[in-house]
Amino acid sequence: MRSCNRICNSRITDKNQLIHPLPNYQNILPDDVVELYFPTTVSKLRGLSGSEIQALLDFYGIESGNEDLYEKMERLARYLGINLL
Repeated sequence: MRSCNRICNSRITDKNQLIHPLPNYQNILPDDVVELYFPTTVSKLRGLSGSEIQALLDFYGIESGNEDLYEKMERLARYLGINLL
């Protein structure tokens, strides 16, 4: 499922196309975790706050260190297979 969704996400060409969520390494989808907000489109991904992006990075086990907001967003997008438009 993770690979298939990542491939689908890599084909997104419009900021309003749907993003397919990926499960984390425990096979849990972000939609199953109440306190997480998973963006449904690239446009909504770009609108996430720093704390929302950090929560998703933590959910996926992605280290981000002292990166700024845009670098964290790029790291999350890359993990999901998305090219930021």
